[in-house]
Amino acid sequence: MRLTLRTLLAYLDDTLEPAEAKLIGQKVAESDTARELIARIREVTRRRRITTPAASANDKAGPTENEIAEYLDNELTPERLAEVEQLALASDVHLAEIAACHQILTVVLGEPAVVPPTAYRRMYGLRKSPESNPQHSPPVRREKEEGLPEGKEVDETLRLGLPALHRASWANGMILAGGAVCVLVLLAVAIWMVLPASMFERDVDHRAEAPTTGTSRPLISAPAKKDTSSTKITSDTAAKKDNTVKDTTPKPEDPVLPKDKTPPVKPKHPEDEGPTPPNKGMRDVGQFEPIKDVPAVLLQKKTPDAKLWTRLMRTNDPATSRVITNTPLLSLPGYRSIVKLDSGAQLILWGNVPEICPIPEAYESLVTLHPSDEFDLDLTLTKGRIVVVNNKDQPFKMRLRFANPGKPEKNEIWDITLLERGTEVLINLWGSLPPGKQFYPKKDDIRRIPPNEFVLLLVMSGSIDFKLDLQPPFKMEPPPKDPLLQWDSQTGRLKPFPSTSVPFWAQALPPNTKEFPIDVKTRQEVLDALDSLARELSGPNLETGFVAAMKSNNTHQRRLVVRARGAMGDLPSVIQALSDKEPQARHAAIETMRAYISSGRENDYELFEELKQVLDPASAETAITLLHRPVPDENFQDVLVKYLTHNKVEIRELAHDLLLLLFPAGKEIGYNATAPLAQVQAAAAQWDALVKKSRGK
Repeated sequence: MRLTLRTLLAYLDDTLEPAEAKLIGQKVAESDTARELIARIREVTRRRRITTPAASANDKAGPTENEIAEYLDNELTPERLAEVEQLALASDVHLAEIAACHQILTVVLGEPAVVPPTAYRRMYGLRKSPESNPQHSPPVRREKEEGLPEGKEVDETLRLGLPALHRASWANGMILAGGAVCVLVLLAVAIWMVLPASMFERDVDHRAEAPTTGTSRPLISAPAKKDTSSTKITSDTAAKKDNTVKDTTPKPEDPVLPKDKTPPVKPKHPEDEGPTPPNKGMRDVGQFEPIKDVPAVLLQKKTPDAKLWTRLMRTNDPATSRVITNTPLLSLPGYRSIVKLDSGAQLILWGNVPEICPIPEAYESLVTLHPSDEFDLDLTLTKGRIVVVNNKDQPFKMRLRFANPGKPEKNEIWDITLLERGTEVLINLWGSLPPGKQFYPKKDDIRRIPPNEFVLLLVMSGSIDFKLDLQPPFKMEPPPKDPLLQWDSQTGRLKPFPSTSVPFWAQALPPNTKEFPIDVKTRQEVLDALDSLARELSGPNLETGFVAAMKSNNTHQRRLVVRARGAMGDLPSVIQALSDKEPQARHAAIETMRAYISSGRENDYELFEELKQVLDPASAETAITLLHRPVPDENFQDVLVKYLTHNKVEIRELAHDLLLLLFPAGKEIGYNATAPLAQVQAAAAQWDALVKKSRGK
């Protein structure tokens, strides 16, 4: 038996045979994905205020109620069945609908309805002959009727345990009359409680003391009237009739509201609303502090909506060295940039490239700081890796915010307290778009699957208090005392990863090991290229520096320029590099675009719009589809071979890149997408022969 969504639902609702249930249970125990799906099913079926699937007749993508029933009965075609399961796995709403329907049907069909024999007789007696057939007698459940006296009402199920009522019974009339009297009495009591107390007041003092039981505190205290008089009432005058005119002038603490307005209701527990949104103010909060002999390129926008980036430099001019809140702060790929915060910590924006360290994935480091009176550091992490170091003798409070692609309306929030001086905590955020996730041209297509986002947290030294949303905090220390923590947007949960020591990738220059080999020579060449590019970008105009660097014969430097363009959101320049004469620049463009569409919910649509400005709409859709890496079946492999001779260089390069992933031996063919057409066709023929040979044809 295969482990599918339907068999998993049958396993959860206990409708499988014992042998099948045992088999599925073993498969669930061996699969992390299955356990996560079980937790998700239980969560969505119990979630309050979950929406319902769209009920549009024109919605061809979503399954209808009949298709849901056919899916549960295993009567759908294999193609439609796969679509329904994929939609359920991508949408909490549809998953909740399918799981709830399966659970309801299990209860209804698993327990036969109990219909009393008298109900059968009544139903058959509703119609008289000749319409009814007297030969059809109502079925009799003898095992249920034995021992029951003739004429006794036994349909308690239908009457919920109440006695039977007969029209010709005087007792029934008394019961109804008594019920009416009770209703009237309850109505009178309710009216009496609603009416204001002043209608029933007499010339007596209602503030008399209640009887006591030997103590000065009464057992029941009558609510005291609010003193609105400007004269203090003493105990002697409290027992007298109050004939003074009350002062109805509103006080400052009691604002007057219009009659058609109601006062705002203050929540009993404000913390239930969750953390407050970030402060949008702009403040000067830190100083750029580059490391000696280590190249750093830190960019900042002067305003939140500015299009151009400005490079921060270590100068005495605050305009070029100070960090401002609510403006994006970007460390380009491969550069480590340090900001010395006025609140007493170092913030390291740690850019990376695979040639320096292959894991975890990180290129640029992009953050936005927010002013805060509650936290020493409040920031939103958009991409990449950061390290925070506490330089205070007191605890350093930090609030980390980041987006959840699966829930774009809600940011994730972590509260981290660095408990002592020297505490270092590393946080790495990256996105992943696994192969096979199809691109849909319409944003509102319910089959869309957003990229999965991962956040890794590591205590490198010292200790922290970690608090997730409204949950209680817990203490963490470096490995091996405490493991790494990883969060992903698909499950929304933290997972511990055991580690005997601080991992190698947390070092500035990771060592070369057998488990994670690093080409030391290539890494040094990339470090030299980073230093050279930093000098090119030291002028007043960044664009001039990038243009000069792209003319260099240094392959690594040109790749760094393409990655930097992507980090800055300059998508047209990245698309232009897709047709560059240098193969490494074209490869860097593909790498950068894949990283871009993996790092945000709407990024693939932004890139799609930019591709349509360079290519025709059909070619743009082909390009974005290839960037999503469809499932490489035999038909798709043939399509890729045909794309090798496409009239657009960009499509050729994307197809060749995917073919190299499928058939690494094809590197020997020497295909060049920018070569003359005759050479391109000859290399494409070699590729066609290689693909057919791999199939044994």
